[in-house]
Amino acid sequence: MTRSFLKAACLLALVQLFGCGKGQPGFGPTDSWLPAASAATLAPGADGVFGVPQDWLTLSRPELAIQPGSALDFSGLFPAQRIDGPVRIDADGHFANDAGRLRFNCAAASFSTPYGGYPDHDKALAYARQYRMAGYNLVRFHFTDANLMHGRKFDFDYNPEQLDRFFFFLKALKDQGIYWYIDAMTSWNGAKGDVQPDRWVGKYSLKADVHVDPAAREHWLELVRTLYGRVNPYTGTTTLADDALAGVIQVNEGGLHFLSMAGQKIPLSVRPGLRAWLAQRYAADPERFGAVWGQPYSAIADETLVLPDPVSSTPAMTDVLAYFSERERDTASWMSARLRELGYRGPVTSYDNNPSLQGWLGRNQFDWVDLHAYNGEPTTFVSPGSTLRNTSSFDSRLRYYQLLAQNRIAGKPFTVTEYGQPFWSEWRREASLVMPAYAALQDWDGLCQHANSPAELRYDRSDGWHKALRPYAIGYDPVAVLAERLTALLYRRGDLTPDSQRIRLVLGASANDAATFKYWGVTDSYGEIGLLRGIESAATALEAPGVLNVNVDSPSNFSLTMSGLARRTGLVPASPKGGMAAQLPAGQLNESRPVDGYFRSPGGQIVTDTVARKMTVLTPRTQALLLPQAGEAVPAGVFRRLRVNTPMLVALSSLDMQPLAQTGQALLMLGSDALNSNIGFDDAGRTTLRRLGSFPLKMPPSQVALELELGAATGASATVLNLDGSAARSVPVSLQNGVLAFELDDTAAGADPTVYVQLQIQR
Repeated sequence: MTRSFLKAACLLALVQLFGCGKGQPGFGPTDSWLPAASAATLAPGADGVFGVPQDWLTLSRPELAIQPGSALDFSGLFPAQRIDGPVRIDADGHFANDAGRLRFNCAAASFSTPYGGYPDHDKALAYARQYRMAGYNLVRFHFTDANLMHGRKFDFDYNPEQLDRFFFFLKALKDQGIYWYIDAMTSWNGAKGDVQPDRWVGKYSLKADVHVDPAAREHWLELVRTLYGRVNPYTGTTTLADDALAGVIQVNEGGLHFLSMAGQKIPLSVRPGLRAWLAQRYAADPERFGAVWGQPYSAIADETLVLPDPVSSTPAMTDVLAYFSERERDTASWMSARLRELGYRGPVTSYDNNPSLQGWLGRNQFDWVDLHAYNGEPTTFVSPGSTLRNTSSFDSRLRYYQLLAQNRIAGKPFTVTEYGQPFWSEWRREASLVMPAYAALQDWDGLCQHANSPAELRYDRSDGWHKALRPYAIGYDPVAVLAERLTALLYRRGDLTPDSQRIRLVLGASANDAATFKYWGVTDSYGEIGLLRGIESAATALEAPGVLNVNVDSPSNFSLTMSGLARRTGLVPASPKGGMAAQLPAGQLNESRPVDGYFRSPGGQIVTDTVARKMTVLTPRTQALLLPQAGEAVPAGVFRRLRVNTPMLVALSSLDMQPLAQTGQALLMLGSDALNSNIGFDDAGRTTLRRLGSFPLKMPPSQVALELELGAATGASATVLNLDGSAARSVPVSLQNGVLAFELDDTAAGADPTVYVQLQIQR
């Protein structure tokens, strides 16, 4: 995971905020205590640093481990979960095992050194049980090489205790029916020894070097052989030969174009090969080189050649990208062959960042496509002065999601193993609904937030980084964790039905040829189609029922210039109003109005209003509203009335496989915001971090009034749950004509902030 631009795709804009409407008249709770104003803003303290609003409540209970049998225990929703043979790709281009189609709800497991590394055996068993109860059937291991090589002096001298823990953890997960993904190499330092002061420094550049240096390739191979080709004493087989290994990412975020943009220069190790390639390419026509590069052909030989800016869209950079693509194809082929020689038979992928067409070409050579995208990341993690664009993802029309959607390749499994709106963004609740819902609509094959661990055991640990909420510490973040809950329900359980039709972006026959590929062929406006229909890309059209082919046009020179500027600044230029979605036939629009930023999926399962920063998801078993400010929501679905005191994600899910109108048990989820105690910012907009603060977390109180149409019922109860699923307090309810009404007021109750409420309905 690399903190760089291009993962973020957000354009600052003035938007119209969601206005409060009038609720339906009726019985039940009053709303005299519910303000119509927005959530409290940060105020400066005596030291001039902006901190947590005074009315926020303390999350006092330390327990996080899900209680077996509680409403947060989703293991009963997937009772047949097991490692049922190796993972393969079926005829429809999806993952499958011997039991059939697989959708992976993926838990990212970095367990990096500052968090203490891999858990000991007892905790590994506990984490594996937690992952099963949280609804995961896949774990992605990330930076394993860095974890095992921390503090080691010699190459491949893995820490024996951490290696033992890693192997034991694999077995514990397998016993819970949880598959694994691995990065064959995550760190730019690989398994090199004596990397000081920590494994995060860029002492080596192996990600780039493996494309051109035989010694770097041999290092990659030895890493794979000595780590994943070693027999795990707890499983009795190598990791590569184990049926539980569902996929291998050859090198995490190792694309040459991506590395060039992240480093703002073409890597030094690839330059000699590039010059030799250019010399051969233009040997028969040196004058053409001068026309393309604006420099004499002799500059190649005397090494005075000035290389283009990696973010430019010039003809010279097009040459560079063609060279990159040739090297990536050769490298990927070599690595795949080595993995097969070591006994691995499952899916392989790589080049999982850079949502450009050059990246598309690199990924197209694999049978499986994986990709990452974020809506803003902190510039220097949690160091004082680190900045984060604290903006709504709707301001860019969910651009980070669009980049993912338009890069799906037809006929191949598509996974997203990193996404999100990292802490300390006050808007991060958006991703908790956006990604699970759209992943289900698009019928993707795996979804995963980047995390140290998306499930934690307790808050009151005093070691390492366990003392405070940090970016990517998903298991400690009550807001980001809701994405994990909704991924299990909307996506893995299949509550939201995929679009039965697809819009295919046709790139042209040259998409299979690195030398003639139109590297700048997709404008920023095509991704909006993914907000209202299923979307995929391919080199050629497919004349088949349910497929609408859209030929991709090349952008103008102005678009190329603006795109280069956007990549350098981290901003993306505004798409043409309505984008390409507005050009679709009326029958494909589902009553959407792309020009107005209003997108409706087939059947109205998802309705997204990017101008209002509002989103509604309505399915028989799960319904959710994303509310951008306090006040009364427009009635929708089962929500006959909903009034909130702060911007909030409100979701309601059946827990017994029945639709909400027939369920006997449902889970209400409330996602607002959370900050560390004593956190500080330089500004009220919380963009620049001054101090991180520490646990316990502070959250806005939940003050919510609801009337829910849940069908005929003879009785009902509501119980506020702690974060581990245990009962906290009962809430009085009224039931009349199938409408369940109650109100929450954490401040009046003198309670912790409410995130979960269990509803039990007698039929």
